[in-house]
Amino acid sequence: MFASLADSAQASRWFGWEVEINPRLGGAVTLGAEGKIFEFEPGKSFVYSDEEGSITRWELEGSDGKTFLAFVQSGYVDDELDTAAQHEAGWLASLAELKRMHELGDDWTPLTTELPGDDAAEE
Repeated sequence: MFASLADSAQASRWFGWEVEINPRLGGAVTLGAEGKIFEFEPGKSFVYSDEEGSITRWELEGSDGKTFLAFVQSGYVDDELDTAAQHEAGWLASLAELKRMHELGDDWTPLTTELPGDDAAEE
């Protein structure tokens, strides 16, 4: 499960767009916003802060053959509550996709795809 969070290619699959993660203390993270990892324990947790001042914490713990994921994003001030709500909605969808990916294994395909008209926008 940790690789799904800390490996760029695996995280890109469930996150919905290209993710870049250098999984080490001080490593760069581009996951919607750019940031730096300031806590890192391979297989268990990593924490990063982004350029907008938010802090994202991922912690994994095993129990009875299952994995428990604790996800916390903090660092928002009162005048950023709309931004925090938008982040919350996006993370709920992304985390649901991460869960589906692990539950379905090889049968998983992402729920989100390119929207109609995306090809025209690129031309």
